[in-house]
Amino acid sequence: MTYFISLKALFFTALLASSVAIFGPAQSNDNKPQAEILHWWSSAAESAALDVFVDTFKARGGHYYNSSKDDQVSNREEAIERMGKGYPSTLTQWNAGADVFEFYEFGLVDAISGPSLITKLKKTLPESVLDAVTHQDNIVAMPVNIHSENWMWHSTELIQPGNEVFTKDWKKFVALGEVLAKNNIPLVAVGDQSWQVRILFTSIFLGISRDAYKDFYLSTDISAVDRPEFADALTAFSHLARYSKSFGDGNWNTQVRAVAENQAASTFMGDWAKGEFQFLGKLPGRDYGCSLTASDNPSLLLVIDSFILGKVTTEEEKRGQALMLDVVSDPEVNLQFNTLKGSVSPYKKPSADELDICNSQVYSILNNKDAVIPPYASIGARRPMHALDTQIYTLWKESQQTTDINALVSDTLEKFRKIMAEHEVPVASIDE
Repeated sequence: MTYFISLKALFFTALLASSVAIFGPAQSNDNKPQAEILHWWSSAAESAALDVFVDTFKARGGHYYNSSKDDQVSNREEAIERMGKGYPSTLTQWNAGADVFEFYEFGLVDAISGPSLITKLKKTLPESVLDAVTHQDNIVAMPVNIHSENWMWHSTELIQPGNEVFTKDWKKFVALGEVLAKNNIPLVAVGDQSWQVRILFTSIFLGISRDAYKDFYLSTDISAVDRPEFADALTAFSHLARYSKSFGDGNWNTQVRAVAENQAASTFMGDWAKGEFQFLGKLPGRDYGCSLTASDNPSLLLVIDSFILGKVTTEEEKRGQALMLDVVSDPEVNLQFNTLKGSVSPYKKPSADELDICNSQVYSILNNKDAVIPPYASIGARRPMHALDTQIYTLWKESQQTTDINALVSDTLEKFRKIMAEHEVPVASIDE
């Protein structure tokens, strides 16, 4: 999920920190390591996964203080306010990427320290993960998992395994929507939240053309808008709007539940959805299917949850940071966390009999540098990206109201050209 923030404004807020009262987690009287984690892992499966870290932290002598938020936006707003005012949480959950790099440049977070830990991370972490958390030759965030964002999850009752829709021919997928609509079953469950809509679009775009995706999002090349694959992605995306539904409260886990209960045929969501399926007692391959987008040449769009280190001042919190980092990087503990979370561990690969049809897809391409796509959150030029995301959401909403998709797509392409030209989008500094 992507949330646009003004880090320059945050920097000036931070300058006022000295005039603000300092508050932090309640202090214990027993001199034990302390850690407060500000996070958005609020769903049932996510909470169960976090408990793996927390229980181990406590068992190793730490005091833990929970500061969860129901959604990422609220979490980030509080994190920014606390960093700016000088009383950050001990650790804060954040997606590895450009935001974290700017926090570090502004002096609002600490880099990972300790020669033995740094050596361990450099030897253990996959290259793509290490790159995502390294800035100015420092590791500025502690990765806890390897998520991938571009998944299609489907009901095996409504879409049979081996169905021909599992190719990059999205016309066949849209046609399935027409068939299901006769029985009032939506093809896609998509929460009415802009970040969920954006995930659907980028998943389609990657499924149609990895090269075109890289030209547009990684190289931020304005000419990519004129590539036929881009128009194809927008067209498929727009047609799907007619065969979609936002279930319940609109949250992502509610859409997953709709697929698990066969109320919708599919949903497009990161692999944290797998944790929800597991929590509901559903098994991959039996109750639901998973595919790295409907494509015969799959890519892996990374999302890396990480902990950033607040600039804490008490010895208890400093020791708490060190202890929690030790817990997070423990291969067995980390694997247990990721098994519940639905992601894969950057510290240990499961044994062959522990691999399922979902995570086996990840490991099969994780070392294919061309197929592994840097996290969306790592893309620079956040302001134009935010404007483009807003336009994608607008297209989605308008597609639900019109029958002239071609005209709508043509108009959207022109708006994209204008946004990129107005912002003079620079080439992102990402090695492909």
